[in-house]
Amino acid sequence: MKFIIPKEETFGVLEFAGEGETIIEFINGKRTPTYRVYNLYSSVQKADNVEVRLPYALKAKSFGYEERVQLINPRLEVESNRVGERSYVRYILYADDLIVFGSQVEK
Repeated sequence: MKFIIPKEETFGVLEFAGEGETIIEFINGKRTPTYRVYNLYSSVQKADNVEVRLPYALKAKSFGYEERVQLINPRLEVESNRVGERSYVRYILYADDLIVFGSQVEK
């Protein structure tokens, strides 16, 4: 399931909080980096940091701490697991890019 996100209502103001892990997956039997994870602060989602996955093929991002940023084409994917009689749902945020707020998207 993929869901396109209304950015302003969902996240409000986003600020850069730091770089996270690199996601590595097995592709054709080889360990391949697929995503870089970045942590963001949200004025709406205050309980936790927002983690966003960007394609590894993009150049690594470098922003100032708490610099205002914006997501390009964000989408949520749902991952669920059943353990015994319980179910667990995890929402994973992906985006095509992450840029300084108000800057132009490169084409």
